[in-house]
Amino acid sequence: MKNQQRQILGAVIVSALLGGAVSLGAQPLEAGANTNNRITGLVRGPDGRPASGLPVELIGGFGPNVQDLKTDADGKFELEYNWRQFPSQNERTFCLLVRDSDRDLAVAQDLDEDGGLLDLKLAPGLTLFGRAECDGKPVTNATGTLIFWSGNRGMWLMGLARTNTPGQYEIPALPPGRKYCVVVSAPGYGQKQLYNFEVQSDPGRQELDSVELKVANLRLAGKVVDADDKPVAHCFVNLNGPDQPGGNAQTDREGKFVFEHVCEGGAQLFANGSGTFGNVTAEGGDTNVVLQLGQNYGSAPGGQSYKLKGLVTDPDGKPAPGALLAVFPNDGLHWIKAGPDGQYSLSWSLQAWQLQNAGAVKIMVRDPARDLGAVEDLPEDATNLDLKMKPALSLTGQVRKAGDAPLPGAQMGLWFKSGNTYETLDDQLKPADADGRFEIKCLPADGQYMIYASAKGYGRSQLSVEPDPETNRMELPPLVLKLADQVIAGQILKEDNKPASGVNVNLNGEGQPSENMTTDSQGRFHFHVCEGPIQLFAYSPYGGGNAQASAVAGDTNIVMTLTAQLGIVRHAARHTSLKGRPLPDLTTVNLAAGAAPAGKAILLCLFDASQRPSRHLLNELNQQAAALGQKNVCVVGVQAAAASDEVFNDWKTASAVSFPVGRAAEQIESCQWATGASALPWLVLTDAAHQVVAEGFSLDELDAQIQKLAN
Repeated sequence: MKNQQRQILGAVIVSALLGGAVSLGAQPLEAGANTNNRITGLVRGPDGRPASGLPVELIGGFGPNVQDLKTDADGKFELEYNWRQFPSQNERTFCLLVRDSDRDLAVAQDLDEDGGLLDLKLAPGLTLFGRAECDGKPVTNATGTLIFWSGNRGMWLMGLARTNTPGQYEIPALPPGRKYCVVVSAPGYGQKQLYNFEVQSDPGRQELDSVELKVANLRLAGKVVDADDKPVAHCFVNLNGPDQPGGNAQTDREGKFVFEHVCEGGAQLFANGSGTFGNVTAEGGDTNVVLQLGQNYGSAPGGQSYKLKGLVTDPDGKPAPGALLAVFPNDGLHWIKAGPDGQYSLSWSLQAWQLQNAGAVKIMVRDPARDLGAVEDLPEDATNLDLKMKPALSLTGQVRKAGDAPLPGAQMGLWFKSGNTYETLDDQLKPADADGRFEIKCLPADGQYMIYASAKGYGRSQLSVEPDPETNRMELPPLVLKLADQVIAGQILKEDNKPASGVNVNLNGEGQPSENMTTDSQGRFHFHVCEGPIQLFAYSPYGGGNAQASAVAGDTNIVMTLTAQLGIVRHAARHTSLKGRPLPDLTTVNLAAGAAPAGKAILLCLFDASQRPSRHLLNELNQQAAALGQKNVCVVGVQAAAASDEVFNDWKTASAVSFPVGRAAEQIESCQWATGASALPWLVLTDAAHQVVAEGFSLDELDAQIQKLAN
């Protein structure tokens, strides 16, 4: 089936290859949210007539929820939209894609959490085309596979390319201005990825760089074994690597596998079976590769592999079966178990930079059942090492809010210090209890650790731990978390000053939450933060550039420009925070002077009618406007983002809001207090004297903000 061919590139710490993703021709049919998490819609041609029989793709998850969905005879479609099946921390961005390849038309529409009813209008599409050669000659049957990016994830869309001319391919009917990657391949050859190219924003044809494919004329073979060196049958093995063809195989009864068509050069082999996995680096032409599940971790070219065997014993010298062992530094924490006789066999790989940064390699053993542990430096070139455990260390403490109140349910984390770096030791620590108390057991007493705590709506606190040789149980000072009750917001731009969508933005700072998010289609981002300074990092490893900025809580107009050279780029505030200032003159945004009556608190909503979150919030405010009036609060709205007359007027007609609505002119300096808002929708509340007392809060927080006015 088509869905079985789709693959996700996976979560990456990357930002967009391209910024400023474009949504073509999408118009809202109704304001408000769809609580049933369904998407229904109508697809029209450029002439406005319904477009039937066209495939509808849902991009951004682990594959669509329906197979082979097409518009019906009236151009309509309907699908389930299960946004909440994916954890929010994944920061997924979903998109609908509709293509008419026969007429070279396409439309893409970014989605938000609520789903809804859409009216999608097809527009002239973009065709990507290019050549594939080997030793200067065209490669027969070469094709291009499209990877369509949505946010910071890409989905493989198979079967879109045409290959009518030897050595050439073309992929028609794509929405211009999106972010794409093209993988060029051919039977009997390797493959090349084209990812660092600027996609033109206009329809038409765009030629991509020609690629040189390597001949895949070598075999690569070997066997998969378990931790006891026994063959593993019916285990799946995958192959990939720079310029290599992608491939998969399955081991036979003797654990053997073979890839018949591999290019010269390095390749990575990955295997999984029996609830564990392993990977190893090999070379095209290798026919005696050994891939060990659970222990054999491959390295990039230039890495070095190591093996170690030995015996684990308790303080009395007796074997300790089932004890857990791991090596630090590592490429991801992997614990193995000692055998029934206490013997262990451990394999791992390290890069030169890991040794330089981390210093001596350490081996750790922990036995939770007996509360024993040990950690030792590994001598260079050691192949055998016996480990004798001793009573382990326990750490106890409490997580508190500012003011010494306990903070129940705080999430705990633990790092182990190896040389000059800290690495994760436990991935699944128990949260703090109802009194904010925690206990972490079975830590080797000779180690050095960093413990940290975090909680939703709060910052983060961490503490270095130097074990006390006089005791195996330490009570730590309280970890105090600050309330994350302030907002920062801003926008990421490309070097041409266009918005950069899909860029990953990370937040750091002493006592601050450790958060990340992906910029929206306008390059905007926002975080809830604690009072104090903040560092922001934005990056795009595929050539889009990087940026850094220093900010403080309350900055809501941070502008960061991606550059090829990473350096500190301090934000350029287009206006300062409104909090503590008088309400700006509403006549600058085409509102009558009486829109803000004297003696009434004003709830101002800055919005973008082209975005469903804004329309949803306005619908909610419309329903609450009368009740807010009873509380002496007057609601006012301002279209603060650039939008076409068609979009704005369609929304205004469909919504019929009961409160005054103005519209800012983006190029006029007098209304930059509205147009500079980097996160939309944006709520602003004043007191009865029209002094701004709060901004950037959610609708759920409105009652609490109004209550503060009464106090």
